[in-house]
Amino acid sequence: MLITDAAPGQQVPSDLASIPSTPSTGAHADVPTAMAPLVDVGLATNRISEDLTGKAALIQRGPAGDFADNRNYFDRKIQRAADAGAAFAIIYNNTNGDARIIMGETDFVPIPAVFIGQNQGESLRSYVQTAGTAQAQIRLNPASYSFDVTNTMICEHVGVRVQTDYSRRGDVRITLLSPQGTRSVLQRISFDDTAGPADWTYYSTLHFGESSAGTWTVYVSDEQPMNTGSVQSVALSIDGVPITDTDRDGLDDGWELAHFGSLFYGPQDDPDGDGCSNAREQMMGTDPTAATAPFTLDLSPWDGRLARLSWPAVTSQNYEVLAGTDLGGPLTLLTNLPGHFPELDWFGPYTNRTDQFFRVLAVSP
Repeated sequence: MLITDAAPGQQVPSDLASIPSTPSTGAHADVPTAMAPLVDVGLATNRISEDLTGKAALIQRGPAGDFADNRNYFDRKIQRAADAGAAFAIIYNNTNGDARIIMGETDFVPIPAVFIGQNQGESLRSYVQTAGTAQAQIRLNPASYSFDVTNTMICEHVGVRVQTDYSRRGDVRITLLSPQGTRSVLQRISFDDTAGPADWTYYSTLHFGESSAGTWTVYVSDEQPMNTGSVQSVALSIDGVPITDTDRDGLDDGWELAHFGSLFYGPQDDPDGDGCSNAREQMMGTDPTAATAPFTLDLSPWDGRLARLSWPAVTSQNYEVLAGTDLGGPLTLLTNLPGHFPELDWFGPYTNRTDQFFRVLAVSP
């Protein structure tokens, strides 16, 4: 659903206040986007020069025809909007009145995007051009089913059994949100024309290592027009290892007390700074207070021109690479790199060089 709003003192036409839309198959607004100023960028078949940071792009479908660079493809248009800084994109049809379609080849677009009908799109464009200032928001209106789980387990497999009478399976999106805020996409919209899911159990390992305790929520939404259906039943099943977990964070109380002497730390904390969260250390049976891998540098030839310097790294640190020919003198800062787990590397030329020494320092971002 596309929601529009006006500037103070203006009134949005009733037919534009809430516009049915079909999302891309990529990034999805399961959580409503922020209200953003709406900017008409036309066909967006070339680079968008306007700064769209914090704004939404209104784009027309087309032009029809084959182009060598596929400049009129949906994913190319959405990518150009993202490159210009847009928070999300709205693409409207250039034919067939109120008809909406699923935008093909949009699996990997970097921002949420929705498709609306020609009539609604042209009216919205006219309103933006006339009003001068308008805002928009993408909002999903799903049916939701919540399950309050009191058992304290470390999750392994989580299953959701869904029974519906939908006439077209490809219209339905189903997601599962865990108490820790992790969302599993169990089914997304697609070109599947078969009925269902009549009775299907979806399994996810995305919640592996999380706590079972708390509220789990299943969301079901119908994201295409015409075909209809209803949900008859939704059931949740969780397999895992039972633990004593009074603070319900997924860490066994005995394990926390043995290593930390308290229940202070959370499952995503990394006290020893080795890139492995407490939840991962608990599952692997490693010591969360001692780094799993020592901080050691490796320098090796990459090819005839470059050398590769690599070291264990974590996402919470930046790393300075310094070099010099004399260990007794000051070293020169070559670069500063953001860390990522589990390893970071840097490439530098080493042909026709005198003796050289490297140092890598972990610094706060």
